[in-house]
Amino acid sequence: MKQEFAQESHNDSLSLVRFFLHQTLHTFCFLLTALAFDPLQKIMAIGNRTGKVRIYGRPGVDLEFEHKKEVAVLKIIFVVNTGRLLTA
Repeated sequence: MKQEFAQESHNDSLSLVRFFLHQTLHTFCFLLTALAFDPLQKIMAIGNRTGKVRIYGRPGVDLEFEHKKEVAVLKIIFVVNTGRLLTA
Protein backbone atom coordinates (compact mmCIF):
# COMPACT_ATOMS: atom_id res chain seq x y z
CA MET A 1 0.00 0.00 0.00
CA LYS A 2 2.81 2.43 0.83
CA GLN A 3 4.55 1.68 -2.45
CA GLU A 4 1.42 2.52 -4.44
CA PHE A 5 1.06 5.87 -2.66
CA ALA A 6 4.72 6.76 -3.24
CA GLN A 7 4.44 5.84 -6.90
CA GLU A 8 1.26 7.92 -7.34
CA SER A 9 2.83 11.02 -5.75
CA HIS A 10 5.94 10.60 -7.88
CA ASN A 11 3.86 10.44 -11.07
CA ASP A 12 1.83 13.50 -10.02
CA SER A 13 4.96 15.55 -9.41
CA LEU A 14 6.43 14.49 -12.76
CA SER A 15 3.26 15.58 -14.51
CA LEU A 16 3.46 19.01 -12.88
CA VAL A 17 7.13 19.43 -13.81
CA ARG A 18 6.45 18.31 -17.37
CA PHE A 19 3.53 20.76 -17.61
CA PHE A 20 5.57 23.76 -16.41
CA LEU A 21 8.55 22.84 -18.61
CA HIS A 22 6.29 22.52 -21.65
CA GLN A 23 4.66 25.88 -20.93
CA THR A 24 8.04 27.62 -20.50
CA LEU A 25 9.59 26.16 -23.66
CA HIS A 26 6.46 26.75 -25.70
CA THR A 27 6.34 30.45 -24.79
CA PHE A 28 10.04 30.97 -25.42
CA CYS A 29 10.16 29.01 -28.70
CA PHE A 30 7.08 30.70 -30.10
CA LEU A 31 9.16 33.85 -30.58
CA LEU A 32 12.25 31.99 -31.89
CA THR A 33 14.43 34.00 -34.30
CA ALA A 34 17.91 32.38 -34.08
CA LEU A 35 19.44 28.99 -33.35
CA ALA A 36 23.03 27.75 -32.97
CA PHE A 37 24.60 24.43 -31.97
CA ASP A 38 28.15 23.74 -30.83
CA PRO A 39 28.93 20.06 -31.58
CA LEU A 40 32.11 20.01 -29.48
CA GLN A 41 30.50 21.23 -26.27
CA LYS A 42 27.10 19.75 -27.21
CA ILE A 43 25.34 23.02 -26.39
CA MET A 44 22.42 24.59 -28.21
CA ALA A 45 21.50 28.27 -27.99
CA ILE A 46 18.23 29.78 -29.12
CA GLY A 47 17.32 33.45 -29.31
CA ASN A 48 13.96 35.13 -29.63
CA ARG A 49 12.56 38.43 -30.81
CA THR A 50 12.37 39.93 -27.33
CA GLY A 51 16.18 39.78 -26.87
CA LYS A 52 16.38 36.65 -24.72
CA VAL A 53 18.88 33.86 -25.33
CA ARG A 54 18.54 30.42 -23.80
CA ILE A 55 21.33 27.84 -23.67
CA TYR A 56 20.67 24.11 -23.31
CA GLY A 57 23.23 21.36 -22.85
CA ARG A 58 23.77 18.28 -20.79
CA PRO A 59 21.53 17.68 -17.78
CA GLY A 60 21.82 20.67 -15.46
CA VAL A 61 22.87 23.09 -18.21
CA ASP A 62 19.99 25.49 -18.76
CA LEU A 63 20.83 29.18 -18.82
CA GLU A 64 18.83 32.20 -19.93
CA PHE A 65 19.94 35.80 -20.34
CA GLU A 66 18.62 38.83 -22.14
CA HIS A 67 19.97 41.89 -23.91
CA LYS A 68 19.66 45.28 -22.24
CA LYS A 69 17.35 46.49 -25.00
CA GLU A 70 14.39 44.49 -26.23
CA VAL A 71 15.62 43.73 -29.75
CA ALA A 72 15.36 40.54 -31.80
CA VAL A 73 18.30 38.13 -31.71
CA LEU A 74 18.92 37.53 -35.40
CA LYS A 75 22.14 35.50 -35.29
CA ILE A 76 23.99 33.41 -32.70
CA ILE A 77 27.56 32.21 -33.18
CA PHE A 78 29.67 30.03 -30.88
CA VAL A 79 33.29 31.24 -31.01
CA VAL A 80 35.52 28.18 -31.53
CA ASN A 81 37.74 27.12 -28.58
CA THR A 82 36.82 30.11 -26.40
CA GLY A 83 33.59 29.12 -24.67
CA ARG A 84 32.05 32.40 -25.88
CA LEU A 85 28.83 33.18 -27.64
CA LEU A 86 28.16 36.13 -29.96
CA THR A 87 24.69 37.40 -30.73
CA ALA A 88 23.48 40.01 -33.18
